[in-house]
Amino acid sequence: MLTVARADAGNTYIMVPPQNTTALEGSRVKLGCQAEAFPNNVTYEWWRHSEDNDKDVVLVSSSRTTIYADGSLVFASVDVADAGWYICRPTNGLGLTPEAKAYLNVTCKYRSQAHREGEGEKSFPGPRNVWGSHAPLLPSFSPAI
Repeated sequence: MLTVARADAGNTYIMVPPQNTTALEGSRVKLGCQAEAFPNNVTYEWWRHSEDNDKDVVLVSSSRTTIYADGSLVFASVDVADAGWYICRPTNGLGLTPEAKAYLNVTCKYRSQAHREGEGEKSFPGPRNVWGSHAPLLPSFSPAI
């Protein structure tokens, strides 16, 4: 009987990396990550990059986040504080552990007092320019030709 050794035995490869995602505060968010390996006993770790000390912190499943066996990281209800870089690190315990990063951007919900009382939602007002006689004049500018 002929046995053929695979050249890639032991290595884990990310086939579908997580994607940068923007979500509305309070929504359910899924960051996916799929990997293959030989042998195919892949487990996944998710890490969050901490801007405070420039280090990566491992995540564990909690009431707000779940790490599934398929590599997905799911936020039950995303918060503005969850915004940042997330790193997927799949491994089968052999070879090198690859990683892929994605940025989670969380947009705030603005709720006015009227909305809390059930009267509807208001959005942020747009930018305003206020001009008056007290505003300094800018010098004229002519580009050099």
